[in-house]
Amino acid sequence: MPIATVMPLGFQPGQHGMEKDRTLVVVLHGWRSSPERLRDVARAASTALDNPGGLDLFVPKMPQSRWYSFKSPTEITAALLRDLDRICQDPDRYSRIFLVGHSIGAVIARRLFLIAIGMNQVVASEGVLNGEPARPWAIRVQRIVTLAGLNRGWVRSGRLGWQESLATSLVALVGHGWVGTSAPTLFSFRRGAPFVVHTRLQWLALQRDAQAHKPLVVQLLGTQDDLVGPDDAVDFAVDGTGDGGYLYIELPETDHPAAVIFSPRPDDPNGARGDGRRRRFVAALTESHEALERMSVDRRFLADTLPLAAEPGVERVVFVIHGIRDDGYWTRRIGQRVREAAEAAGLSADSNRTITATYGYFAMLPFIWPWIRREKVEWLMDQYVAAVAQYPKAQFSYVGHSNGTYLLARALQDYPAAHFHNVLFAGSVVRRDYRWKRLIDQSRIRHLVNMVATADWVVAIFPSGLEPLRGFDVGGAGFGGFKEAAIAPTISEVRYVRGGHGAGIAERHWPGIAGYIVHGAIPASDPDAARQSRLLRAAARVSSLLLAGIVAVFGFLPFYFAYEHVGDGGAYWGAGMAGLAFAYFLLLRFVVTRV
Repeated sequence: MPIATVMPLGFQPGQHGMEKDRTLVVVLHGWRSSPERLRDVARAASTALDNPGGLDLFVPKMPQSRWYSFKSPTEITAALLRDLDRICQDPDRYSRIFLVGHSIGAVIARRLFLIAIGMNQVVASEGVLNGEPARPWAIRVQRIVTLAGLNRGWVRSGRLGWQESLATSLVALVGHGWVGTSAPTLFSFRRGAPFVVHTRLQWLALQRDAQAHKPLVVQLLGTQDDLVGPDDAVDFAVDGTGDGGYLYIELPETDHPAAVIFSPRPDDPNGARGDGRRRRFVAALTESHEALERMSVDRRFLADTLPLAAEPGVERVVFVIHGIRDDGYWTRRIGQRVREAAEAAGLSADSNRTITATYGYFAMLPFIWPWIRREKVEWLMDQYVAAVAQYPKAQFSYVGHSNGTYLLARALQDYPAAHFHNVLFAGSVVRRDYRWKRLIDQSRIRHLVNMVATADWVVAIFPSGLEPLRGFDVGGAGFGGFKEAAIAPTISEVRYVRGGHGAGIAERHWPGIAGYIVHGAIPASDPDAARQSRLLRAAARVSSLLLAGIVAVFGFLPFYFAYEHVGDGGAYWGAGMAGLAFAYFLLLRFVVTRV
């Protein structure tokens, strides 16, 4: 059968049928997998879907087949789009297309369809996918079948087996600590990562578009899968409608790798389990929606607590996020003041919501490490997706203190789909040269208020001292202000609020913060705070040297204790030095976990 151009590797044209109205099945493997490991899947799909019209297979070998792959999923998806453009260059060749994916290949399959159908023009994409046009072949996609799909992304947790736990821990360590923009491919599929978040947001936009073409999605997951849980495969937040858009079918006695094995294994000599998986997979490809609903597990039984139903009547939502050395109890008080201010202004209390979720206590020393801070950014964006799902017509605003300011600044940098209306920062640890004007010009935020304190020694010394080190992406805006405030009228700085690191969120400022969120009124400065501490201003100018001195002192003490302990001071002197060393390590533990 003639094909006009050279086809991509992995394309397997059928040997019979017609040149028009054929079936195309695309099978995408997971991490450290390959087309060979999915041969049972490809063979079962070919047998089940083949018809007189003919069937072609596309089972590409993708970069994630190598455990050391550093190719980003956006580049992988873009390359697959180009391959499918070549395969589908004749618009009449295929009348139906099926996308099948295993593990992270399932996430790629879903994103592949979303970009092809044009959802990146509704919700912005990251990287090279942002400029991809819609494809005419997308409307031919009839079904997406996932096998152990990581729709919400993987997360390190106690429920993982030791092998999965070791692999995800190593990937997280390398990904967060890697210098440069590249990272292990698997790292980009963690929960809250940009590729996963934008895929979820675009899928949500697709579900809400009454005119968009929506293929049937069938998800198969093993009951013994340690890596993917039901709430990872079935994205409860995104699938908030409960209308059967997601069909979930269990694969009994099946772990993560075995989901794609239909032939007998050593632990299954008669092939009963593999044959059962094959039958369920074939049903996912061929059975009617009604028949699959009878086979699927009711979504109500998949999780103890399902997300709340969507609330289209909510018009305004404000995130109030705490910072370091803080349990965040004050966030609820500000949330309360915001709702009270809205009601006092004649706005319905039911049309306003506050999100005061916490990521837990966060000490100062862990804050220094970039990978720990960015894990909290991923947490925030997972919350953001859930909020967009629950409040489909709401306008989002943000109040952040300390590390809460970093979370939003980094999220706006890494997630083009994130949008906020009014933003207020207090005790900000964001770099002073952060490019807010670009975000304002892109309508990513409407207005920013930065509360600058008179005596914030935390920001003046620690983030300010790290600001010259580009790899730390933090700075002293909470003490020195933002540089672009002088050129952007929609950036306002309150100079000054009296006090230290928590001055901007002191109780006396709660009404002003609420007024800004509800009405856009700039909070007032403290009348008795005309200037900052001169001593702290001087310390901020040499904060990098002060920080280096602190590190040097703490680093020298263990060597001092060790030297004295083995010296000639006698047993009592040695015991005393050992006690001081023990006290030092207790102090260090306290600093790491509490200060």
